[in-house]
Amino acid sequence: MRSRKIDPKYSQFFLDTCAFDPKYSPEDKSASDLWAMYRDEKIALVLAHSNQRELDHPNTPQWVRRQAASMIFTIEVGLTPAEKRRLEALEDLIQGNAMPGKHSDDAMHLFQASKYGGYFVTTDTRLLKMSAEIFRLCSVVVLLPSEVKEAIGDGALNER
Repeated sequence: MRSRKIDPKYSQFFLDTCAFDPKYSPEDKSASDLWAMYRDEKIALVLAHSNQRELDHPNTPQWVRRQAASMIFTIEVGLTPAEKRRLEALEDLIQGNAMPGKHSDDAMHLFQASKYGGYFVTTDTRLLKMSAEIFRLCSVVVLLPSEVKEAIGDGALNER
């Protein structure tokens, strides 16, 4: 699934808020590399409108809020019946044994990535473990920050 190279000129990478500031290696360095590529306009990083609630949480560092404020967010729009079914299927998949609604924001992040981008960067191990099922359900590729450079491939980055 990940052997195909992604051309960053035609792709958007949606970020999970946990991918802003991973606390372990090599993801911490890779997240910094993502920000550098974004700043240099080599890749498009986007946030789903559903990330806003997480960014507004009191424990979110101020620098993360400032960085997010400079990014493009999707806006909430009405969904078609087919889109509602796909979102509900995502919610069912990632809920697992958790309380209903506990992971609905994550489902919306993934849904937005599938609708507008195709790639979702996260350090959430629960979502990473389900990446194959998520891809089958909605064709979004779930990646760690450290996997983005490999997915893009050196040639695509150098063409810009």
